[in-house]
Amino acid sequence: MHSLATSARKRIQQIAKSLIKKPPIVAPLILVAVLYTIFHRTPNEFFEESFPIAVFLAIISYGFFSMRWSIFGLPKFNIHLFLLPVLYLPLAIIALTVVYYGIWGALQDGYIWVEHQSPPRGLFVAFIGVVVAGLGYALFLFRLHVRFFFGLTEAVTGLVVALRNIPENADPVLWSSQIFIVILTAGIFLIVRGFDNMCTGLQAETRDSFLKEIDESEYGTYFRALRGKDNES
Repeated sequence: MHSLATSARKRIQQIAKSLIKKPPIVAPLILVAVLYTIFHRTPNEFFEESFPIAVFLAIISYGFFSMRWSIFGLPKFNIHLFLLPVLYLPLAIIALTVVYYGIWGALQDGYIWVEHQSPPRGLFVAFIGVVVAGLGYALFLFRLHVRFFFGLTEAVTGLVVALRNIPENADPVLWSSQIFIVILTAGIFLIVRGFDNMCTGLQAETRDSFLKEIDESEYGTYFRALRGKDNES
């Protein structure tokens, strides 16, 4: 346990030094978006809107965890095997939920704010075009370097698209058949594409640079030791 804490401290110091040399641009923007949404939503609104995302992430996380460990066989008993599904994964799910919903809330409010400024149509269209192009390029870089998490983001987006298109009327009998077409063509398609990118990001030939770094670090060694694979070539 002490060695793990020491390696974690060293890793944090390395990350801190690298961030000082190359300060990220996206991280502060994400932090601002998340803080904005937290302070501009009531606890009820935040919970109701983010709960479906949390459930979706929980199903993916625990399904992936169970599948991977069943493939590798029964690992050595370790306290971290108990803490992983009980503490570590729930904390990761909560953090990801807050980030995803924070970004969505900030983008949604930002669009509404710009729309209420009543800009000329040409200027508004040009602004939206620049935003779309900028976000598209940022997501391209995200996919290029962290494909697994890009796939996860894509899957969550598919879920949000599907849920946002459900009518407010809770009676499914009164829903139009078009809503099911929208859910199938947009929501489910994005989720399938997300799962495909997640799977590709885990393959050896197209491994994410981020995941490769983790695998080659002390955490990867520790993870393999837990599975009894520390002697694998």
